[in-house]
Amino acid sequence: MRSARDVVHFSSGLDVRDIAAQWATDHGYRTLRMSGSALVFGKRAALVALPVMVELASRDAVHTLSCWGRLSRLVVTRDISLTDPARAGRAHRRRAQREVNALLWALGAPPLDGSRQE
Repeated sequence: MRSARDVVHFSSGLDVRDIAAQWATDHGYRTLRMSGSALVFGKRAALVALPVMVELASRDAVHTLSCWGRLSRLVVTRDISLTDPARAGRAHRRRAQREVNALLWALGAPPLDGSRQE
């Protein structure tokens, strides 16, 4: 079974929290949760758009970026990875994937391309 989240592990000596915070501001994401080791951003571009979540967790110089969309169908809500080939919310997930790839590029991490799944 395919994971409901895209996950990228990477190492970086950059200030990833500041880079991620600036990216979130530039792309219309809000900070939903912040702790000493993790940041969670969320975005819902329009009422009918797929909400997108991005989590950046850090431990020393090792970082993990997770991202996913949240599908709502009447009474059922489920998470779906941005690179999932399913038709549900595909256009919104592709837009979000391009935005997340911009963040990954700025962090020096590999992009989401469907091959780095967990």
